[in-house]
Amino acid sequence: MFPFNIEKSDFKVLKSKAYIMLLVLIAYIGIRSCFVAENADDINFIKKILLALILPIVFLPVKDKSPIIKAFIFSVFFCVLISFFNLIVYISESKSFNFTNGDIINDVLIVERLYLGFLCCISFALSFVLYKESSQNLKSLLVFNIIICFSFLVIISARIGLISIVFISLYYFYSLFSIRKAIFATILLVTSIIVVFQFNHNLRNRVFYSNDIHENYFFKLKEWEPRIVIWECGYKIFNNMDNPFLGQGLYYTKNNLVKCYSYTIEKEDRKKFFLEKQYNTHNQFIDLTLNYGLLALFIFLAFLSALFYQAKNNFRLISLLFLLLFFGFVENFFHRQIGVYLFSLIIMFIINKKIALNLNE
Repeated sequence: MFPFNIEKSDFKVLKSKAYIMLLVLIAYIGIRSCFVAENADDINFIKKILLALILPIVFLPVKDKSPIIKAFIFSVFFCVLISFFNLIVYISESKSFNFTNGDIINDVLIVERLYLGFLCCISFALSFVLYKESSQNLKSLLVFNIIICFSFLVIISARIGLISIVFISLYYFYSLFSIRKAIFATILLVTSIIVVFQFNHNLRNRVFYSNDIHENYFFKLKEWEPRIVIWECGYKIFNNMDNPFLGQGLYYTKNNLVKCYSYTIEKEDRKKFFLEKQYNTHNQFIDLTLNYGLLALFIFLAFLSALFYQAKNNFRLISLLFLLLFFGFVENFFHRQIGVYLFSLIIMFIINKKIALNLNE
């Protein structure tokens, strides 16, 4: 049915500035990879991100976004239910409720904590998208889903997910409500956060590192948060690059990060941990800069600017874009297939005007 449902006007999606900038970015990465000595990783990388170009084309015939959103929300809810069941089994068997360690919780959850948190955040935001036009029964289910998503993020101590939801909630409050109602909702939200931190030791320890006896928070942050070490190494690598404008390719970035961990980290057990994990940059902006240079970063920023411009009059679309930005600051979503799927889904909602028009306030 695909070829017969497309109208000529649907192809305007492919002429949007955002889509063109994404095409330019992927084309540049492809050309740049041809001039990198060890480019096997780069070729695999390009294969993954091509999906971001293909998905908007696949959804050209779509006129009604509701079935897509409902299917996504239901799928995430199903993932949460399975993960919650796994948590109950784990707690009953281990007699432990300590989810501070990422390896433990990732083995229990159906999807890695960071990505499951991102899925919950998108489901949270999309529930607001559907709410206005839904029946009373569906509205009740959407509110229930919002509560479940937030509660599950608290249970699994998903820091990035919770921070994202807090910012998105504040953005919704001051976009939808009068100042008086927005202030009241903010006070309610802050109170809820205080209560959550008071009773959730896992979350308190993941955010404030309360198990560490040192008083200096920044010392504890550097000691316990791998991204601080990773980003410092990324900065050092950038300063020592021969051509920061064009980058060095995935292979050399990965090797240079591992080398940096070996001489930067002093504690042997921590050094061994980093060398075993071989952490990537955990930041999509840093990753593009090191791999493909400042030119790739500028093109990517131009792409994001075009997305913001296209979504500027729609606070629901802006909230989805904010989620993408928050996630990009702490993860390389282009390196994981699920990350590329979620990235593609969000940009599809924004650049497909026939879908986006249905998301207006």
